[in-house]
Amino acid sequence: MGLVTGLTLVQLLVQFVLQRILAGQFGSTAEMDAYVAVLALPVVISAMLAGSLGYVLVPVFAERRSDAGEQAAAMVTAQIGLYLLAISLVVAAAVAVAAQPIAGLLCPGFTPGQLSLAARLLRILAGLIVANSLVSFLNALHQCLRQFALPAAGGVIGTLVTVGYVALFIERQGIDAAAYGVLIGGLTTAAILVPPWLSQLRERQAWTLVPGAAVRRCLTLLVPLVLGSIYWRLDPLLDRYLGSFLSAGNLSHLGYAGRLTGALMLVGTSGLSAVTFPALAGHAAEGRRAELNAEIAHAWRLLIVLLTPVVLGLIGFSEPVTRLLYEGGAFSARDTQQVARLIVLSVGMIVGAGCGDLLSRVMYALHDTRTPVVVGFAGFMLGAALKFGLLRSWGAAGLVAATSTFYLFHAAVLTAVLLHRLGGDMLAGAAACLARSGVSAALACVAAWAVIQVPLTWAVLPAAAAGAVTYGLALWLMGDEFARRFLQMIAGSR
Repeated sequence: MGLVTGLTLVQLLVQFVLQRILAGQFGSTAEMDAYVAVLALPVVISAMLAGSLGYVLVPVFAERRSDAGEQAAAMVTAQIGLYLLAISLVVAAAVAVAAQPIAGLLCPGFTPGQLSLAARLLRILAGLIVANSLVSFLNALHQCLRQFALPAAGGVIGTLVTVGYVALFIERQGIDAAAYGVLIGGLTTAAILVPPWLSQLRERQAWTLVPGAAVRRCLTLLVPLVLGSIYWRLDPLLDRYLGSFLSAGNLSHLGYAGRLTGALMLVGTSGLSAVTFPALAGHAAEGRRAELNAEIAHAWRLLIVLLTPVVLGLIGFSEPVTRLLYEGGAFSARDTQQVARLIVLSVGMIVGAGCGDLLSRVMYALHDTRTPVVVGFAGFMLGAALKFGLLRSWGAAGLVAATSTFYLFHAAVLTAVLLHRLGGDMLAGAAACLARSGVSAALACVAAWAVIQVPLTWAVLPAAAAGAVTYGLALWLMGDEFARRFLQMIAGSR
């Protein structure tokens, strides 16, 4: 998990290089508004098609391998991949053909010039539906095979390709370079991850159009997730729709804040979820309830250790972090203030996403795909009502605050449901862990504040390092299991 999370953090750093380039070149202009608006659509569509696939594929693969062997399990993933590729190609082609009317529906508040630009960018980014769908499927395939490092490394390489393309062609192609770069980077990541699937496709049975029993079971479990996600995954598109009626620059601010928020969400969902889920699925498949609860409790405690300093750090230092990441060129000091405000309001999204992702995976390991969908739909409706109510008075801040409420509602309800089903053992040690992490994070913020008083823009970097060291040391002194294990791991590797 440390390796996956570390590579994920490297990918995030590379992504912020890209964001810095875009911020310096475009700031919060109409061009950036158009790019942020249409980029959401292929991301949402690919998430609908394949974002939930791993939740179903990993448990079914584990069951099939246990019952019929490795080759039979491989046939399941091979066939599912073929179906997904065919569907994503058809959808991408339809989006590219209908880009102009789709842009009009997505952003009715745009000027005719912005709509024309948005349609052109959408034609380019339609290919991202195929790339992202394949990456999601291939990540799930590697999780089934208990291979975690390559998907994380593939994400780093793909993002580096994106940054390289944008840096080389942004002067010549303008905002189009960002769209082409993201697409090429996604295809690069898919190419890196594709070999295990290609080896499965060499078997003649994989090309059978009629799905086997295990594939039918997988599709049956997946249907409610896909149908449910049609609603609650529309949340970013609702933001773009409502944001198009705000003054120029608001969508850009949402995009910059969302990039940092999305990056920090991965701290609680990337390595932890990827590594924990196969173990959860294995315990559930074998009926080992005590081991399942122990695994959940262990994941909860680690999630608390990861997210507590992120939350307190963002609340206390959102403005200097935003200034370091984005300010310069076309990105002004006023942009920094606006984006920093949105980042603070996004804290609920980070907490809710980390907790909700873990709890949803527990549900999926128990083969309950319906409850997360129902809860997600209810949360989306709550968030949508709040967005319409807060838009006029709060503007972009109202959209972000409503989304945070939606994520926290989703996590809270799933926690209550699972506590009823599994009992309090699934939270063993969580309260004490939260107390240790809270005290340690507060001390870390004090240390970071002392360092950041140095009158330099980049002082946030040594301040963050001082905070991280203080946090880890304080946890270790209080006997935290993860801090001590981390130091033992370092000592052992040396």
